[in-house]
Amino acid sequence: MAFNVKNCCIVLLLDASYIVGARTLISSFRHSEILPNLPIVLMSDDQKVLDDPHLGPIAHKKVLIEADFLERYANLSNEHIPESQRRENVPKYTWLKFAAYQNFGFDANMFIDTDMIFLRSPDGLLKSLEGADFDYAATQNIPHEVWKGVENVEQFENLWRKFEGELDPFSACNLVDKDTSFNSGFSIARGSVLGYSYIERLLRIAADSNTQFEQRINWFAMREIAVKFMELPIFINMTRPILDQAMKFDLQDIIDRTIIQHYTSKKPWQKSDRYLTESDKLWIEEWSRIDKD
Repeated sequence: MAFNVKNCCIVLLLDASYIVGARTLISSFRHSEILPNLPIVLMSDDQKVLDDPHLGPIAHKKVLIEADFLERYANLSNEHIPESQRRENVPKYTWLKFAAYQNFGFDANMFIDTDMIFLRSPDGLLKSLEGADFDYAATQNIPHEVWKGVENVEQFENLWRKFEGELDPFSACNLVDKDTSFNSGFSIARGSVLGYSYIERLLRIAADSNTQFEQRINWFAMREIAVKFMELPIFINMTRPILDQAMKFDLQDIIDRTIIQHYTSKKPWQKSDRYLTESDKLWIEEWSRIDKD
């Protein structure tokens, strides 16, 4: 079935510590003509989020993730999990994200992490997906560690050319045939990856596999059912530190093409002014537009 953005809902899943992020993300929808007209599904395991006076009223649907769903992971053994992943927040975050694959009665769920903001309109990209046939769309994952060691513009440009040369945006393929990792921060799920049967598959794999990271578990699950994967341009999910480096070296082409900045690691609202990066300041600028009453 062909994708139709008008039959799509936006899914925001967060806890109370991300309310500020969600409000700033929604403020940044102002760049788009499409996003403000899409229904929002607001999801949380915390009633405080659903009752928030700024978020609650704009939600088309509010979903409280009940304790019995969360308890699915509470007693699972973690002996098979690498020690570096044995942190309480990792499995909780993983299981909470699984709940976003529910079928809410739309053709597609557009999942947007609440530590993101739109810097410009995504409408052209979304319109280019109209009529496409896919089950899941997302960008390739950006290996952060590689970019952290960049020291000069020449090194950055060489690394960027190599990285961009490995991308294949708007290509659709059976995920079984493509050994690629993806970033679910901005993603569109539809077809075979919506509904409780898929969520049950995720829970089973999470219990049995040697990872607790949501994206990797999804990758295993999608390969099991031969999901048709659509790769999105990296500019719809630009994570740190690429944009910070591009701004540092004044690489205007990359800056101007970036649609979403994804604030992985420590969030701008958690930082003191002295530690804000150039891309953090873009988030602060968007937050400053919001009526705080």
